[in-house]
Amino acid sequence: MLDIFLQDPSLKIIHLKRRNHLRTLVSLRIAEKNKLWSKSVYEAGESTTSKAIRLNPEECLLHFRTMAEEECWFDNFFQRKPKMELFYEDLVHHTTAELRRVQLFLGVREQKLETLLARQNPEPLPALLLNFRELEIRFRNTEWHSYFTDGE
Repeated sequence: MLDIFLQDPSLKIIHLKRRNHLRTLVSLRIAEKNKLWSKSVYEAGESTTSKAIRLNPEECLLHFRTMAEEECWFDNFFQRKPKMELFYEDLVHHTTAELRRVQLFLGVREQKLETLLARQNPEPLPALLLNFRELEIRFRNTEWHSYFTDGE
């Protein structure tokens, strides 16, 4: 089914990724818990207490491995297409520069772009994860430990 994407020679791929897959999982679980999938810049945010969740280490490990495998699979699948990696964290912290880079990659006239969406969970992970310390200890000395120390 995805082969159709390989047939169009003019197609360019923007692969949006996150450096911190723990953040991805936390955001997903909070959205499932509170039934909120997006937030406007005009809406008030939820309290950290109403968002706080608990994750089990096995769920985290499965998520980390799955995300790494899927990223690798898509990178390989689109290796012969013009492709740009775009990291969510860079988009949040360097919005103008990253959107300029996207427009340049796409070959479109540069314009000032804006969004009405706001980050839903900007709080530090220890505030969002009730068992942050337990998970951080569990993943210490693993390839995923940086997810617990990056400050993002």
